[in-house]
Amino acid sequence: MQRPALLPPCMAAFDADKDHILSAQEIANAPAALRTLDKNKDGQLTPDEYLPARRGPRGEGRPSTGAGPRGRGPGGPPATGTDQAGERPARPPQPPVIAALDANHDGVVDVQEIANAPAALLKLDKNHDGQLTPDEIRPSWAGPRGPGGPGGPQGPRGPRPPRPQGEGTDAPPPVNN
Repeated sequence: MQRPALLPPCMAAFDADKDHILSAQEIANAPAALRTLDKNKDGQLTPDEYLPARRGPRGEGRPSTGAGPRGRGPGGPPATGTDQAGERPARPPQPPVIAALDANHDGVVDVQEIANAPAALLKLDKNHDGQLTPDEIRPSWAGPRGPGGPGGPQGPRGPRPPRPQGEGTDAPPPVNN
């Protein structure tokens, strides 16, 4: 049985009827929905407000910065959010909805961007039907097991060589007499 995907807080806020499709009415109500995510009531949304909380392998919360690699143990990035060389680590790509909302790409959805949310969201409407379906709002990258990822046929070192006959299959190897 496949578990339903966890929606980012912004998507859950937009999708009032929880059908995983943003209707024209839900898109029009996007500014009000976004304002419900503003935990500190400063009029803008930061990643901790519009992205899901980071969770550990057993569901417990974990810090976003810490003393060890990826926030665990000694020797990792200092609590300032920089790595040991003093460089800021690369941020993962923003989900398409956030990228559309965050017009100036600073990682913060400000008051003006919240007000412009309906127009920004409609830019994701590929078939111009006035609503957003899951295929229009999910990231377009294939992920780690996609065609260019570590498990795909075009992995990080190029195309995989063909497997010798009998290797990696349940069939016995050919017998040479």
